[in-house]
Amino acid sequence: MTKKLSSLFIMVLTLLSMSSCLGTSEDKTTYYDDTAITAFSLGTLNLTKKTKTKDGLRDSTIKTTYNANSYQFNIDQVNHLIYNTDSLPYGTDAAHVLATITSKNSGTVILMLKNTSGKDSLVYYNTKDSINFTQPVKMRVYNMVGSAYRDYTVKVNVHKENGNEFTWNSNSVSGLELTTDQKFVNNNGNMFLFAVNGSSTVGYKYDGSQWSALNFNTSLNTSAAQNLVSQNGSMYTLQNGNVIRSIDGENWNNVSSAASLIRLIGATPKCLYALTTNGISISRDNGATWVKDSIDTDASKLPDADINFICQEYNKARSIYSIVLVGNKNNKTVVWSKAEENNNTANAQPWTFYTEDENNRKILPYLSGLQVIAYDGGLLAIGGNMSKFYYSPDNGLTWTVDSNYPFPEGFNGSSSAAMGRNDKNIIFLTKTGSAQVYTARRARLGWEISPKVFTE
Repeated sequence: MTKKLSSLFIMVLTLLSMSSCLGTSEDKTTYYDDTAITAFSLGTLNLTKKTKTKDGLRDSTIKTTYNANSYQFNIDQVNHLIYNTDSLPYGTDAAHVLATITSKNSGTVILMLKNTSGKDSLVYYNTKDSINFTQPVKMRVYNMVGSAYRDYTVKVNVHKENGNEFTWNSNSVSGLELTTDQKFVNNNGNMFLFAVNGSSTVGYKYDGSQWSALNFNTSLNTSAAQNLVSQNGSMYTLQNGNVIRSIDGENWNNVSSAASLIRLIGATPKCLYALTTNGISISRDNGATWVKDSIDTDASKLPDADINFICQEYNKARSIYSIVLVGNKNNKTVVWSKAEENNNTANAQPWTFYTEDENNRKILPYLSGLQVIAYDGGLLAIGGNMSKFYYSPDNGLTWTVDSNYPFPEGFNGSSSAAMGRNDKNIIFLTKTGSAQVYTARRARLGWEISPKVFTE
């Protein structure tokens, strides 16, 4: 909102304008009554990065600089706010910032700062002077004749945590230490954990802070846990030759008789998938009917142990999903992939086997008890003695050890574990013989981006 200046201040500005605009009688100057801040950007900023020494034993820091011009600032002319929705990197020195500020009709920008004694101080904006943005800064832009002004509050957002920070927390689950063959299932925004206890399957549900036991309306046998898959708010499993379904994890109902199925392996939002004696079957009607899916080579190369099914959206508009099937066969890692197309003009794509290539030296080594999830734009795998995380950026074609993911303390050397991920990018991890469920998230994957506001 335009606010009127005091008459004394107007007189001072008028005199300054007259003294600076003296010229011949032929000079003509056009004065504008309105003004606003129309652009705001940052220049080169100082950055302190935390790292490790070469031996990996001690913390260290590196001081560097980066160009922050690519971080866009929103100017809300209604509420007179200037801010960046994409926060600057953690470690940015916000106390010494060079900013470029553009005003409409050559308006004069003044910073409303605090002096060393804490009193208000007005300072003319200068492109060569750094500004302390550790706290929001108030700015005022005057029109050319000094008769009116607009106030703005500028907030430079900086991440308060390292984007790659990854710290484990844990919860105790009563009785979990007595179970084996654990499996996490993310369903309808809730994380479930199923496991074998003696001659039956037991289950638990996580409410965001603690785990509670599930009470089934029917007994689930020992094969039910590893057959569990989730699709569109329902969980499915295979029991005694029947496909059964539950929404809440407790009440299970029969869907169909499917004697040809050996194991349910996974689901996309459109289809369920299962292994059979001669390949892979697919259901497009929530498990009611099943037909054989096509594969590009012999079915004997399909995994038969430690099976992991990863579905990621490839093209939302065309309902195309990228699927990767990773597991073990004869003490070797096998990887298959498929592009599932669901639009009317799509041709059915077969499952493709990743053949061994002597030129690819970055294959995933054999890991007993293999666990794979989609994470941070790729695939994350663990197994074997649980001492390393492996990451694949290309749908399981190549893999490298990722040291940015440590295991929880005391987890190394475990012989069997289960790993899952929920919709909030939180990783869940547990091991056989333990009552603990560990959770962690790469910090930047939990950051929320505020909506952008542009108003003139």
